Amino acid sequence: MKKILFLILILIVIFPISAKAESVPLFQLKDETVEFSPHGYMPAAESEYKEILPLISYFAVDTKTSAPVSLPLKAPGTYQIFASFDGNGKYDKFEASCTVTIIPIEAKIVVLYDTVAYSKLENPVEYTVEPQWAEDFLNIKTEYYPIETESSLPDKKIHAPVDLGTYYTVFNVTSETEGVICENKYMIYKIAPYRGKKLSSEESRASVPKSFVCNFHRLNTVYEKDKPISVSYSLYPAAISGKILYRKVYSNGTFSEYFEETPIEPGEYSCGYFLGSVCIGEGNIFIDKREAIITIENETVEYTQGGIIPSGKCENEDIEIAFTAFVVDENGNVTMEEASVPIKKCGKYSIIAYPKDTLHYKRTYAYGFIEILPSTPEINVTETEFICDGAEKHIGVEVTPAEVKYSVDYFEWEDRESNVPLGSAPTRAGKYLVVITTYDENENYNVVTKSTVMYIDEVIPPKPHSSLLEKILLCILGAFVSGGIVVGVLMWKKAKA
Repeated sequence: MKKILFLILILIVIFPISAKAESVPLFQLKDETVEFSPHGYMPAAESEYKEILPLISYFAVDTKTSAPVSLPLKAPGTYQIFASFDGNGKYDKFEASCTVTIIPIEAKIVVLYDTVAYSKLENPVEYTVEPQWAEDFLNIKTEYYPIETESSLPDKKIHAPVDLGTYYTVFNVTSETEGVICENKYMIYKIAPYRGKKLSSEESRASVPKSFVCNFHRLNTVYEKDKPISVSYSLYPAAISGKILYRKVYSNGTFSEYFEETPIEPGEYSCGYFLGSVCIGEGNIFIDKREAIITIENETVEYTQGGIIPSGKCENEDIEIAFTAFVVDENGNVTMEEASVPIKKCGKYSIIAYPKDTLHYKRTYAYGFIEILPSTPEINVTETEFICDGAEKHIGVEVTPAEVKYSVDYFEWEDRESNVPLGSAPTRAGKYLVVITTYDENENYNVVTKSTVMYIDEVIPPKPHSSLLEKILLCILGAFVSGGIVVGVLMWKKAKA
């Protein structure tokens, strides 16, 4: 036993037991989001084997267009980066990829002093841009509007302030690249006998001062067709020039995206006054539905083709009215059986009238009854005389309205008292009695019967006519027989007649 254990120990020493190490990637690329840089973005792999880093090749593709992009990357967007190492005598070929998103950098206009000392010279606002390199990508134009006080409206724009006073100042910014964004900056700038205190870091970088405020007056109004609402508000300072944006407030308390169009439709809205992307005040708007005064009268009408629409009207609005109808039974009780409108069956109905447009009008109701009686159709006979040719002859009939059905019965004139129809349209010459009867399966039309006489005449063969040669020979023969030309002439005239 000891010899076996000793042998096992010898084998362990000679052939040590080792766990299989996990393979380590030759290099790695990491997904990342970076800000725009004027120098562009150049991918860089990470590896424990530093000697291979200079041998790695990079390739970039725009994920939006799938087009290859040159490196370094100099535009905001999302890119797929591919890195490859072709291998050498020491390391095998290896590839890796990652996703890189470049986002715009947000630059800030920084003003350290909003009150400066009077110098008798033009005294524009002193400012810097953070980061400093971003200014090379920005066009900044400064506008100055003299105001007497912060509650007064601005005077006309000037090039630059000189005199003692207060100026509503706007930095209008446009960027030459998508990689740099910068908000317009708004401020009150003062030229005073002495320089003011330095602004705090937050105040100097703010695009809109916290003192800028818009107070909306709560608005409760009623919908008016195609007429936008008018929002009332007050600004401080009064010289502010921004824009109002609106958003819909849903029943669950959530909001829509902001939009510029003034609301018209009924509902609840939130409005905000914006300087750039900064909202300096919010308000609430409630547009209520209009109330329509609907009236309807009890009526009795005859049925018409296509059905009956009850008559109702709106006293105060030019709107379309909708109707709901319920069947009234033989005992005068209103049932729960609903009839579609237009009503297409005679009878009595309970009618409820209301505005069809319930988006803009409150659902007010009016009630009444309508009784629809059967109407009487009209029969018009268009053709009653025919020539016998062996085929069936059908009398011409027009019934108004056209939806009314009818039957036609034919009787031999001599047997008309027997009331036994022929069973089909006649084919033989003769005189016939015809009875037309209307019918309606829905009982919306009264039954109408009309009788008329129909004639089928025999074919009369045409009378034969003598030819011109026969007439000449007849004249000549007459002349010879009578012994004279005169007689011949008279016979010619007679033959010609």
